Amino acid sequence: MGFNTLQLPTKIHHAEILAQLFRMGNSTLLGALAVFSVDETQLGRHWAGFDLVLLFISWTALAATAYAINDLVDRIRDRVNRPDRYLQRVDQTPLWIIASVMIAAGVALLTGAFVPLDRFLVLEIAWSCCAIGYSFGLKRRSGLLANLLTAFCVATSASPGLLQGYSPKILSLLLVLFLLMLAREIWKDIEDEPGDRLAGLRTIPILRGKTIAARSASAIAAAGCVALILGRPPGFTFGMISSGLGIAGFVASAWLFAWPDIMPARRIQRLHRYAAIAVFGVFIAGSIL
Repeated sequence: MGFNTLQLPTKIHHAEILAQLFRMGNSTLLGALAVFSVDETQLGRHWAGFDLVLLFISWTALAATAYAINDLVDRIRDRVNRPDRYLQRVDQTPLWIIASVMIAAGVALLTGAFVPLDRFLVLEIAWSCCAIGYSFGLKRRSGLLANLLTAFCVATSASPGLLQGYSPKILSLLLVLFLLMLAREIWKDIEDEPGDRLAGLRTIPILRGKTIAARSASAIAAAGCVALILGRPPGFTFGMISSGLGIAGFVASAWLFAWPDIMPARRIQRLHRYAAIAVFGVFIAGSIL
């Protein structure tokens, strides 16, 4: 048959490693966010389906490349925080992983060149510089600036549509995502504090203590919930759902502010991620229904 069945476990293992390295779940969501931002504009309604697919592939591949580069740079440091990952259990980064990252970057640029959006490649290059700058030095100099940059990169995945038209809904979504992701990044720093301290990083938990970092993250998340209530999607049903999510999130943030050690930081940062996904889902549903 020409297919070596003995290679199947290795290929499946490689695929699992790359899926984790590229954060395919997160990258896919960012790609969908880029498509949503375009589809929300008046001009976006006239895009062909194939053009939207190109946009989705390009931004997903771009995000996957950024996630992978960050993991490659942090390979040694994450032996403390994430010792079970493949990269932390090998002495050198395998060539097949490096080649896969280069292919993903090539796919992002190649498909991005055909996206019918003025200055799209400029946006991708600028976004890449921010992501790479974070990985290669900013987080060593200032944990807060690194947190801001990460949240900015996630939120500006909703910016491609703004290149072709103004959309209050996209701006509202961008602000909410920025604040929620900023809070999540601080909680992740609290989770990663042991490895970050060994690596000499200057994160908020290391410089100011875990309690101040946790309360800062809770206050930022509360601001994001207020932004969600004020910038909720139009329509009674989804406006009410957004308000309900915002109120629940605000109460939870106030609770965490009062009792910052009530649960592990890992669980809290994941809850912020799920909250951001829920907000995105409500905005999508509000546009479709």
